[in-house]
Amino acid sequence: MESLVSIIIPTFNRAHTLARAIESVRDQSYSNWECLVIDDFSTDNSIELVHDFSRLDNRVFIFKNISKGANPARNLGLKKAKGQYVIFLDSDDALEPKMIEESLKQLKFSREPDLAISHTKIYIGDKFIHVADKVNSVDLFLDFLKKKVKWPINSVLIRREFLEMNNIFFHEKLLNGQDYCFFLSILAGNPKIVYTNLPLAINYHLTHEPEGVKISAGDSLKFKLSRLKSRNLAFFIALKNLPTKKMANFFPYFLKYQIGLISDIIITRFN
Repeated sequence: MESLVSIIIPTFNRAHTLARAIESVRDQSYSNWECLVIDDFSTDNSIELVHDFSRLDNRVFIFKNISKGANPARNLGLKKAKGQYVIFLDSDDALEPKMIEESLKQLKFSREPDLAISHTKIYIGDKFIHVADKVNSVDLFLDFLKKKVKWPINSVLIRREFLEMNNIFFHEKLLNGQDYCFFLSILAGNPKIVYTNLPLAINYHLTHEPEGVKISAGDSLKFKLSRLKSRNLAFFIALKNLPTKKMANFFPYFLKYQIGLISDIIITRFN
């Protein structure tokens, strides 16, 4: 029997991009999936939009978030998911039609793999920029910590049981840096990883959105403090998992970043 794949989409007031995200799931060449849209207290027509899709396709479901925020929404989606595998898809991004098919195909070549990672097409607005393909290295954990290697959240198919066994979830108080900490926690669990070496995810950097929907959270003091918190969390994950020599390699990078961020926070606070 084909494995069920759960695609989890948190959304807040993004009806203008949500349809594209859901259509990219419905366009998958692999058919045994469920799409779980978690509405994060939207005030636009997002819920009505998903209900329209649900009437067209009984594999599309809508749930209302319990606690405000994208991270609680993702965690709720994970609790509701029934699939053997999960993909997290932001409501302003998309998947290529063969994302699930090619990811599962790669899994067959390895014994009990936990992740399948793909390359990602990057757009600014509607303009294609490049393919992000730096997703592997000899020292993956350290290089991911130092952001020499990175991937968007929708480029990874994850075995759900691996997350459950290692008690991995999204930190609900983080306003940014949550994907970084989430995947650091996964890498700390020493997962078996396969790579499709294909651009199967699509990441859109939006240049304008309706009023009340954030494009970038980087300028406010609140979000800069959250970034500081996420980097501190990354440091403690590193401290628990890196041997002394590699920790010594990481620490100067961490210290330089934190000093720059703290300086930026002070300027923002007293500007």
